[in-house]
Amino acid sequence: MDAFFRRAWNLAGLVIVLVSLIGGSSARAQGIGFGGGGPPGGQGGGGPIESVVPRGSTRPTGVNGQVSRELDDFGGLSGGRARGGNSPGSPLLSGFSRSPGDLDEDKLGHPLGAPGSEAFRRVNAPPIPTPGGRIGPSGLVSPAPEPRSLSSIHLPGGLERQRDRAETIRQKVTHPNFDPISASSHPTPALVTSLEDPGPEDGLTLDRAIDLLIQQNLDLMALRYEITKSQADILTAGLRTNPILNASSQLVPYGEYTVERPGGSGGQPQYGVNVALPIDVSRKRRARVAVASQARRVSEAQLQNAVRSLIDNLYTAYVNVLAARESARFSADFLAGITHILEQAEDDLRRKQTDAEEAKADARNGPEVRKKAEQAVKDASRAVDALRDQAQQARFQVRRTAHALDRTRVILAQLLNLPQDQADSLQLRARLREFYPLSAPSEVLFRTALESRPDLAAYRLGLRRAEADVLLARANRIPDIYLVYQPYTLQSGRAFGVKDTYSWAVGVNVAMPVFNRNQGNIARASANVSQTQIELTSIERRVLDDVKEAIRDFQLSEEEMLELERHVLPSARRALDDGYAQYREDPSQVSEYVDHQKDYNEVLQQYRNVLTEHRQNMLQLNTVLGVRIMP
Repeated sequence: MDAFFRRAWNLAGLVIVLVSLIGGSSARAQGIGFGGGGPPGGQGGGGPIESVVPRGSTRPTGVNGQVSRELDDFGGLSGGRARGGNSPGSPLLSGFSRSPGDLDEDKLGHPLGAPGSEAFRRVNAPPIPTPGGRIGPSGLVSPAPEPRSLSSIHLPGGLERQRDRAETIRQKVTHPNFDPISASSHPTPALVTSLEDPGPEDGLTLDRAIDLLIQQNLDLMALRYEITKSQADILTAGLRTNPILNASSQLVPYGEYTVERPGGSGGQPQYGVNVALPIDVSRKRRARVAVASQARRVSEAQLQNAVRSLIDNLYTAYVNVLAARESARFSADFLAGITHILEQAEDDLRRKQTDAEEAKADARNGPEVRKKAEQAVKDASRAVDALRDQAQQARFQVRRTAHALDRTRVILAQLLNLPQDQADSLQLRARLREFYPLSAPSEVLFRTALESRPDLAAYRLGLRRAEADVLLARANRIPDIYLVYQPYTLQSGRAFGVKDTYSWAVGVNVAMPVFNRNQGNIARASANVSQTQIELTSIERRVLDDVKEAIRDFQLSEEEMLELERHVLPSARRALDDGYAQYREDPSQVSEYVDHQKDYNEVLQQYRNVLTEHRQNMLQLNTVLGVRIMP
């Protein structure tokens, strides 16, 4: 019975050892042990401690330079490390492209101020032409890769980094092509005298559209979760390293101890349980929390920049609806006007046909009178045919502009996340023609942009995040110290018929930073600070160039609008009126009248284009400044 009990006890000890080997491999990696009958984790000396690098630093590599994935798990020896994906300020771990729903995917943009950054391959990356926005100045259309679904940039050692300049590449809203026939050679509006209609009183204003965009846009709803994920990163970064429980059995014989073969330590098997408590002497946890907190601030600034870009998309879509509405109104007015002129021409034709029949029936009229009457009928008939062509083109134009208006409404409704039935009946309350001079000199606008642009704020915060990474890399020079306490040690005396003995032990396990003091990661993080400073200077210069370009575009379109209103439009209208008067006096002049009408329509088309461009340039100033100064 005693032999059976000993074997059962030895088997139980062996099971405990196996469990310790499987579940406590991290303890072996730390090499926890002290003197006596061998280390608590097994007989023999302590093993080497692996380098544990928490979030924010370059990861240690394993076989063939591949990144060790074992060190990425939360709650391991390194404690919390926060999200290891391309959150602001952290290198990517995966060698694969990001996919929708990936926990590590950061949809606000790529890291700012993080070690592992890769400054190459940023130019000549084509933007993604998605419906919903228009291309603007360089500060709005990043020359860097798209922050969402571009292929990864692979770095040596299995690291990769996706990065842009904290700017979401804006979706492209193209100006609607109101008619497939060239507007310069075919009539659009003509004989239009009514002023621009601002729309119904309960129509959608630009202010209300911005409110709806912020409240209902699905992209913004999704991007807001990046802030929640960043907050979770802070929680994870603050997690402490778990203590390690280890159970072991030592000096268990194969068979039985005898007097001739007593074994070590007096031939007494030893069973023990110990706990290893990690002590963060270099305050790595505090440094991780600081890095994650700075990353959250970067994410907030990047979210603000995403809102700025979406509002600029809204500006374009809103102005496109106004332009399409004006084209539809001009086309309808032209159709009404040309139809009225056609009706007059048809009345003239019928009257002249009657006069010609009467002149032919009157025997008193000579051949010259009859020939003149017939010529008048021919001229009136040619005029009717020419005007019918104009009316047919006008009806075609009305259909095309109505379709263009519907398309622009759909794009605007998509940005605002409105249902389809509301998109079909969407009415705006605004004018295409607005005149507001610049409210401040250029120097004030430059200063406003440098202070207000959220993409600049994201880079400034990214610089702080890079500086926090340096502190974290320095904290990682010293690994955790493990305090080992073994409260229970049993030495069995059954083999010799004596009582069991109990004891305790205490020890400490310290990895000596003789060779690896994280020198490479410290140098990398320090270089990244300098890199981020240079990038910040570059984007500040680009912002100033964007403001200068926006001011120049605004002033140019304003001058063109006023020039057209003061000189070109009145002159073209007088020429059209003169041509119409000549046509009314002599229907044979219908071709000259049609030519005047085409010239007038070209001027009107140019005027509408300038109005659209100037309205967009006004709103573009709001975007490049980061604040709204234009209504």
